[in-house]
Amino acid sequence: MTVTMTADAAPDFRLYPSNALELLAALLAEELRNPVPGQSPLAPDVVLIPQVAMRRWLQATLATRYGVAANLEFLTPGEFVARALDANLGPSTDDLDMAALQWRLYGALGDPTLRGTPAMASMDAWLGDGDPLKPWALAGELAGVYEKYQAWRRDWLLRWEAGADPDDAQARLWRAVAAGRDYRARRIHDYLARFGRDDGPLPQGLPKRLLVFATLNISPDVLRVLATQARVGTLHFYLPTPARGYWGDLQTLRERRRSGDSALFADDVQENPLLQAWGAAGRDFMALLGDYEVVHPRAEIDVYADPLSTQGPDTLLRRLQSDLFHRRAPAVPPPRTVLDLADASLQVHACHTRLRELQVLHDQLRALLDDPRFDPPLQPREIAVLAPDIDPYVPYLDAVFGGTGHDDALPWALADTSPLASEPLAEVFLRLLDLPVSRFGLDEVLDLLASAPMAEASGLDSDAIDRLHAGCARQARVGAWMPRTASPRTRRPTTPTPGSSRWTVCCWATRAAAKTRSPVSRPGRSWKAAAWTRSIRWCACCANLPASGACSAKHRRLRDGASACCPCSTRCCRTGRPPHARTARWTACAPSSTASPATRRPPAMAVPCRRRWCVRTSPTCCPRRTRAHRC
Repeated sequence: MTVTMTADAAPDFRLYPSNALELLAALLAEELRNPVPGQSPLAPDVVLIPQVAMRRWLQATLATRYGVAANLEFLTPGEFVARALDANLGPSTDDLDMAALQWRLYGALGDPTLRGTPAMASMDAWLGDGDPLKPWALAGELAGVYEKYQAWRRDWLLRWEAGADPDDAQARLWRAVAAGRDYRARRIHDYLARFGRDDGPLPQGLPKRLLVFATLNISPDVLRVLATQARVGTLHFYLPTPARGYWGDLQTLRERRRSGDSALFADDVQENPLLQAWGAAGRDFMALLGDYEVVHPRAEIDVYADPLSTQGPDTLLRRLQSDLFHRRAPAVPPPRTVLDLADASLQVHACHTRLRELQVLHDQLRALLDDPRFDPPLQPREIAVLAPDIDPYVPYLDAVFGGTGHDDALPWALADTSPLASEPLAEVFLRLLDLPVSRFGLDEVLDLLASAPMAEASGLDSDAIDRLHAGCARQARVGAWMPRTASPRTRRPTTPTPGSSRWTVCCWATRAAAKTRSPVSRPGRSWKAAAWTRSIRWCACCANLPASGACSAKHRRLRDGASACCPCSTRCCRTGRPPHARTARWTACAPSSTASPATRRPPAMAVPCRRRWCVRTSPTCCPRRTRAHRC
């Protein structure tokens, strides 16, 4: 442990950097043992945390190690800032949060006078087609932008409100929705102007001891408000960091090249690539703390632990953490030339749906809990599962991890979920509303089908969803599951046959249910045109698949009651491999009415393929005089 004290100053800001959360939790526990002078023993200690999951972990760690964790009040930095503003400036009824901003922006975008100004010409042209969804969608995007401006660009908003940048659309909109209102950025400005100076009055209503645990990447304004508490008490800031010491000067290769550094690839100036790629936000926060312009820590207590120097096996994860700790570049040659398959410290799993992700996670956690290499055995309370957005996984948690009534269920608790997360039907309804304006991607559709309400309504179990994804993956590799609208080189007609369901999701589902397969590339051989197995039914007149679903066994009844089973309006269907599956090349763009009546086979072509499905430059290679052929 290294303690660095600066000159005596009024604010008592103490910084504790460490690369281990357990050490920071131990320091926090030791501080909690000490009573606060002049404070009632019944008054709770205020602990700032970044999220609810950190509160659960910290409470469990303190209770397990020290017997009890009580009389603690956990707040987020935003909640603490709101409490400080209300205590010193009075409550505000017009905070202009993201939801309120979206409604006010929606009203402003519907004002013809505002849209008629020269600054709004580009937005007015985009909104001029009369689409009712565009103003609401644009208002939501702008509300998110202004919300970030309130946290990180307070000076911009104040300048815009004062009349700066009259030709800027964002400035014009902000003046329309925020002029004369007591929004959060203005309140923070007034608070810091009064209490942010060392010679100013002391803020009221703040605790005498404030503990900030594992809170990273907060804005400079929030950090300034937190620092005002150090004027009336003691601020303990427990900072997790992957590297030892100050690393706010870290530069990526691109930044060094822009700065004119000539020794870009010298061995003595190389940095850890993971720290360069993923450490930009942490680097900026370290620079914010280290430049002493926003805050000035009175003491820095360094508590570090080299991952390789502690007791434990020499695993891949420990080596990775040690390289980050020392800011080491990858060793050449690497210390390990052969991967240790028994080392399970770092694993990567590729899963096709969220349901499959949870199933794999469940199996891996079971294996870790039963692993004899952990002495003492690993406990569920020592496991944390993190996700960028946990809400889409909520409908599958009870089915995979079990709930009440299951003896072998893994104990789990959920944090940071939205109110709709516990209502899977409402979540599915909102996703269905988003589909018309989405890209209708493969993963989106599969996740929607795998959701509990949709799977139950469709009669799909986990095995059926796996088979469905496998068929989608095979079709998507050759672009066969959705239509493409492009040049004649595409393998599908740009305009589907009127009244036909070919190249739709229903048609693809029929083919997937019939266990279709895509052509397979073999060494030394051209691509085969056979895209169907022997179990598919095909039309004997045009050698095509049925357009309205698979034909019945008697060739007369159709699955959906249509009057015909294929584009050529016949009912003559057979079972087996279509004739064109035996040809080396066949047309993929001509409709059945222009193809050969018996084999749907293009004229003979002697020129070998030069691309995947373009065979020659002559326009006579296809009945429709295009080049869209498959080999």
